[in-house]
Amino acid sequence: MNENDKVLLANIITAFLQAQKDNQRFLHYNLNLIEECHANENAHTRILLKLLNFEDSNGDKIFLKDFILLLNEQLEKYSIAENSKSQSYSIAGQFAYIDGYICSEEYAIILENKINGAVDQFEQIQSYIQKIENQTYNVDKIFVVYLTNDGSKKSQMKV
Repeated sequence: MNENDKVLLANIITAFLQAQKDNQRFLHYNLNLIEECHANENAHTRILLKLLNFEDSNGDKIFLKDFILLLNEQLEKYSIAENSKSQSYSIAGQFAYIDGYICSEEYAIILENKINGAVDQFEQIQSYIQKIENQTYNVDKIFVVYLTNDGSKKSQMKV
């Protein structure tokens, strides 16, 4: 991941946090059941993947579609095909130690969840990218979403 990619990822996190802050005024009471259950990273990831895999009555993965649109808004140099059908994406958790994995024939998205401040393992993200490259994806079609609680923790990935 080069410096531009790191900046893009930081922008995604910043946009999410700003949207969250902007919408707080619409909430009369803020209750996060996931936090109240003291769910760890694995539980958070399972819930996120379940939401992304949800299909409406037409078989569209509507949350995944919006997730990909959000990623595309933040990506300047690269983008994930907007016209691709959300049904063509597979979603898996705990694939080769990767917290979350979303893939189509052309694209792969790695979700790394560090919301509870978990420590990065040595060259963790690089090894995940290598595993996905070994699945016949070009490196410019592999995207990494690094999830943190507040956006302050950064990947220790070497570029």
